[in-house]
Amino acid sequence: MVKRGLVGVGIENVTQKMADYMAMKTPKGALVNQVSEGSAAEKAGIKVGDVIIRFNGQDISTAETLPPIVGLVQPNTKVNLEVFRDGKVKRLTTELDALDETVAGLDSEDQDSVQAGIGFSVSKLSEQDKNRTGEDKGVIVSDISDREVQRAQLRVGDVIKEVNKQPIENLSDFSDAIDALKEGQPLVLLVKQGPANRFIVIER
Repeated sequence: MVKRGLVGVGIENVTQKMADYMAMKTPKGALVNQVSEGSAAEKAGIKVGDVIIRFNGQDISTAETLPPIVGLVQPNTKVNLEVFRDGKVKRLTTELDALDETVAGLDSEDQDSVQAGIGFSVSKLSEQDKNRTGEDKGVIVSDISDREVQRAQLRVGDVIKEVNKQPIENLSDFSDAIDALKEGQPLVLLVKQGPANRFIVIER
């Protein structure tokens, strides 16, 4: 198990259309699409729709920039953030939560997340996730680290319902499905993305 800091937000990139809508001069930063209940983000006052543009003095150019920077900070450390909200920059302060991240396979249903070595990580559905998505089964994408996965249009906050036609109810199902993949076999996901389901194919 690896201890790292956790803000407790779901994020995505700011598109040009979103930047125009929010009156941002250029699309940059990490757009918050989810705030976990009781998290460091909620305590700081971060809201869905905020754009995180700086974290502890470092510029956040894209959503992919944020997780590695947060991961370098120890839990319970006080950090400063800048968010773009309603046309203005707002400065916030919070203390990071701790995340137990699985580096190898999933051993227990009590664990909260799994990093499968396939370019993205998933977590179990929280009650807030279930309310937001209308799904009570599956796993939620919590981090994306591979550009090919990004190009396939998998997003942080998507709920994975099937992996290669195998129903996914929890982290254990997901881990088993990933372990069953053959070398070079494409990853075909059925996900709940926004209000609709869609298939995403990730070449490996």
